[in-house]
Formats: sequence, C-alpha cells, structure tokens
Amino acid sequence: MSIIRVTVLGAAVGALTACAPGPVEVASWPEPRPIGRHLPTAPGPDTVTAPEVEPLTGSITLRQALAAALLRSPALSAYAYDVRAAEADVIQASVLPNPTIEFEVEEFAGTNDRAGFTSAEESIRLSQVIELGGKRSARHTLAAAKAAVSGWDYEIQRISVLCRTAADYIALISAQRQYEWSGQAMQLAQQVADAIEARVESGKSPPLERSKARVLMAQATLEHNRAERELATARIRLVSNWGADEPAFAMATGDLDAVTAPPELDDILGQIEANPELARWAAVLSVSQAEHHLAQTQRTSDLKVGAGLSYYNETDDVAFSAGVSLPLQIFDRNDGAIAAARMRLLGDRRRMELAQVAVRSELTRIHLDLESAFLELQALERDMLPAAQDAFDSAQHAFRSGKVGALDLLDAQRTLIGSHRQLLDAETTYHLTLIRAEQLIGAPLHGSTIDTALGENE
Repeated sequence: MSIIRVTVLGAAVGALTACAPGPVEVASWPEPRPIGRHLPTAPGPDTVTAPEVEPLTGSITLRQALAAALLRSPALSAYAYDVRAAEADVIQASVLPNPTIEFEVEEFAGTNDRAGFTSAEESIRLSQVIELGGKRSARHTLAAAKAAVSGWDYEIQRISVLCRTAADYIALISAQRQYEWSGQAMQLAQQVADAIEARVESGKSPPLERSKARVLMAQATLEHNRAERELATARIRLVSNWGADEPAFAMATGDLDAVTAPPELDDILGQIEANPELARWAAVLSVSQAEHHLAQTQRTSDLKVGAGLSYYNETDDVAFSAGVSLPLQIFDRNDGAIAAARMRLLGDRRRMELAQVAVRSELTRIHLDLESAFLELQALERDMLPAAQDAFDSAQHAFRSGKVGALDLLDAQRTLIGSHRQLLDAETTYHLTLIRAEQLIGAPLHGSTIDTALGENE
C-alpha cells in the first residue's frame, strides 16, 4: 500500500517540477554614456570584483588616473554589488509558488473499535497555488524595472567617479603650479633681502628697507608653506579616488592652457536627453508603473488546486480526492493599494518633469560660467599678463642699472606671479566647469578635458 502512495506522490511532484520556470535572462546594465566609455571599467557587467592594478608611480597622466579610479573605485564596486543583487531579485520574482504536501492520520488511538491504528484513515495531499491575473509576470516586470534603476545608479556613479577624478587631477596640477611659483617668489624674496641687507650694512640703504624686505620674505615663506600643504592635500585627494591611502607617483602632468571656446548653448541643451539622471528617472517611472500594475493584479484571487490519496485501514480501501479553492474578493479588492500606487506614479511623473527643468537650468547657468571664464582667460592672456611681464622685465633692467631698488623689483615680480596665478585660477575654473557640464549630459563637449586628457597624445 505504501508503495502505491509514494508512486502517486512522486508523479505529482514530478509534474509540478516540470512546470517550474527555466533560467531568467536579466539585462540590468544600461548602455554607457559616451563620456569615458573608451576607458576600462571594473567592476561592471562581466565582473564584480575589482582586478589588481599596479600602483601609479613616476609621472602620471590624466588618462592613467581616470583608468585607475574606474578600475579600483570602492564606491563603484559597491554599486556593482547592488546591481547584482537586483538581478537576483528578478530571478526570485519569476519563480512559481512552492507546492504544499500534507499528510494526515485520523481515527486512531481512540477507544474500543478506534483503539490503535486498526480503524485509522491515512491521507496524503498535494496542493498548488495557481496565480491568476498575471501576478507572476507583473512581479517580474517590477523587479526588472528596479534592476534597471540599479543599473542607472551604477552608470551615474561611474560618471561621477570619472568626473570627480578629473576634477581632483586638475586641482592637483593647479596646486603643483602654485607650489612652483611660490617657491620662485620665496627664492627671489630671499635674494632681494640679501641684497638689501648688504646695502644697509654698507650704508647705501636705510634700515627701513631691510625691515620691509624681511616682512616680504616672511610673507613669501608663509605662502610657500601653505602651497606645500595644499599640494599634499591635493595628492591625497586624488589617490583616494582609487582607494589608495598615500600617493606613490611623483607628479601629475598635463596642460591647463589647452582651452577652446565654449560650445553654443543650443549644442549643450541638445544633448540633455543623454543626461544619466533623467534616464534614471525614466527607469524610476517604469518602477512606479510596474507597482501600479502589480497592485491591480492583486484584485484577482489565486486558485488553489489539490489532489490526494486516502487509505482506510479498516477496510483496506483506497480513494482519491481532489479540491479547488478560490477566495472571494468581497471585502478586500486592494483598492487602497491601487490608489496609493497611482498617486506615487503621478508624483514620480511630476518629479521627473522637475528634474528636466533643473538640469536645463543648471546647464544654462554652467554655459554662462564657461563663457565668463573664457572671456576672463582671453583678457588675462591678451592684456594683463603681457603688461605684468613687461613691467617685470623693465624692473629687472632698471635694477641692474641702479635706477630702482630691490623692493621695486620684488613688487614687480609679485605682480607677475599674481597675474600667472589669476590666469591659472581662470583656467582651472574653466576646466572644472566644463567637466560639470559633461557630467550633466554624460557626453564629452568640444575641447573636453576628459576626452582630450589635457592635451595628452593618444
């Protein structure tokens, strides 16, 4: 008798297993935006674990820094795990409900004729919930939409790592130049102070000039020390993008002078649809739509079917049983959940429209900043810097001929270095603003800092 029961049960379980869904294909990684797409990225669609990368040593380039950050960024690795988790959720959302097996014994261990198992009734049943209304498909759609959002989160983070590394690299080059110029200023201040000290000792200059020279020397030293600290900070900030604690490289190379006229505003706004944040909002909207659809499917009751086998010890008879149950949707038709999902959908649509307006406004402001920085660069290169250079050259000639004092020469040199610093600040501002624009549209613009890698050769 037990062999018959096991055989029937095995056949039922086998039939249910045959109905189970096969592997689910999951496509969560969006097509990368154009900016930095040519650079290797890990983790990514093919791997989660970041590969081992040799530390950057010697003189490094922007392209090397970008590659190191994309390959070893701890933040990017964390987002890759989120995508993998979302893909696993898609697989889980696609499975069927598990069947239920039930074994029951009745009419035993009683009194008189019902004592022991002589009159026992043994039953074994197998039941399965059959989801109706498209619930399984709706769950899969919702999980896939959430996985797409995770994919866009990863892409946004990839662009963020790329642009943040580029910005930190530019800041490092600026800090290197500031340190170099502050060293030159301190060296000249020391030379002037020594020359004035000799003149004071020989009685050719009053002691007041020596005091002024010492003040200028102290200021130059303070500026040099501050530039040294800022340089050390910039180096550490850069290597933190690829998870390093201390920089192993000697210096960063690149040319901030490589500046071209900013693109037209219409050219920038024409690429607004490529904005990764807006693409993410489209995916978020798909999630809200899927949640609304899933709430609607909950209105349909699920069918529960079952079949079983009963054995009666008293008569040694066997009988089959079957049943169907269907909850009646009388009191709970899931109206509240449907209404809530619809309101969230409408809210997300408004937030997406707001995001579009915000991106458009930000790009317009950035374009104004680009034009302003470019005009300032032109004015500095055309007027201020040549004038400061001429003044310094004249002061040097006059100092050699004894027509002006050392303090006048020092003042002219400080003016020249100040002009160079102002030009460097304008160049830095231009490149950082350009990077911000490229981050918003997810694509390189004409004269792109990242795309041209600061004038590096391909």
